[in-house]
Amino acid sequence: MLQVILPTDFSDNAWKAMSYAANIYHNQPCKFFLVHTYTMPYSHIETGVIQDMTPMIEEAEKEMKKILARYLDLDHHPESKFDSLAKFGSLADTLDQVKEDYTGDSIIVMGTKGASGAGKFFLGSMTTTIIDSLKKTPIICVPYLAELSPLNKIMLAVDKNGITKSTTLSSLVNLATHNEAGIKVVHMPEEKETVLAAGSAEQLTIHSFLGNLTHTFHTFGSHYDEHELVNYAIADEANLMAFIKHDRGFWKNLFHKSLTTSLAFDCKLPLLILRD
Repeated sequence: MLQVILPTDFSDNAWKAMSYAANIYHNQPCKFFLVHTYTMPYSHIETGVIQDMTPMIEEAEKEMKKILARYLDLDHHPESKFDSLAKFGSLADTLDQVKEDYTGDSIIVMGTKGASGAGKFFLGSMTTTIIDSLKKTPIICVPYLAELSPLNKIMLAVDKNGITKSTTLSSLVNLATHNEAGIKVVHMPEEKETVLAAGSAEQLTIHSFLGNLTHTFHTFGSHYDEHELVNYAIADEANLMAFIKHDRGFWKNLFHKSLTTSLAFDCKLPLLILRD
C-alpha cells in the first residue's frame, strides 16, 4: 500500500494539496499520513526565554483532529487508511522519519506558498528544502495558483541523460495506471541531441518502462526555453508536469536554467519531482 505523506500548516494552500492527493489517489488503497510540525517562536529563541509549550501543543493537536476529520469526508478508496502526527521539530526531519518508518513506497504531496511582487516564486523555501533533503522520495508540488483538474494527461520532460532505471518512473506509472492517464514524453535539446529519436536506445528504453500505458514522444526543434515548455504543456491539456531530479545538479540546472526562476510566473500545473 502506497503511503501518501501530507504536510500541513492548516493553510488553504496545504488543504488544496491534500484535496488534490485525495483526488488522484482515490482509485487505489493508500495510507494517508497527515503531518504538522511546530517550533518555538524565534523571539523566544533569540531572547533565551523558556516558553511553556503546552498551549502550542494542545492547539496543534486540536487543529490536526479537525483537519483529519475534514479529510476523511473526501472521496477515498474504501480500503485506505489514515494517520496523523503533530510534533515539535523540523518538518524535513519528521517527513524523513515518517518515510523511513514505513516499509512500503511513499510519496509526499505538498502545497507551495504563494507570494506577490518581488517575492513571487514557484517553489517556496520550505518546499525546496524538502526536495533537497529527502533525496529518494518523490514529491508532488501543488502551486498556490495551480488550476487543478482530473488527471488524464501527464507531461514527462526528459533531459539529455534519458532514463536508465524503471524505478525512476514508478510513481508516474502508478498515477497513470490508476487514473487511466496518457503520458507525453518531451525533450527540448540543449544541443544536437537524439534522446527521443524514433528507434533510438533511449526511446526504446522509456517505451519498455511505460509498458502498456498510452504514451507518445515529442522533441522540440529548438534549444530549451522554459516558456515554450510550459505553454506546450498547457496547450496540450496536460494536468501534471513531471521532471527528474538528478543529484548531479539537474535541479539547479534544469535544461541549463533554474526551475525555481524559469517557471515562477508561468506554471499553473502541479509538478511531480521524480528521483533518479
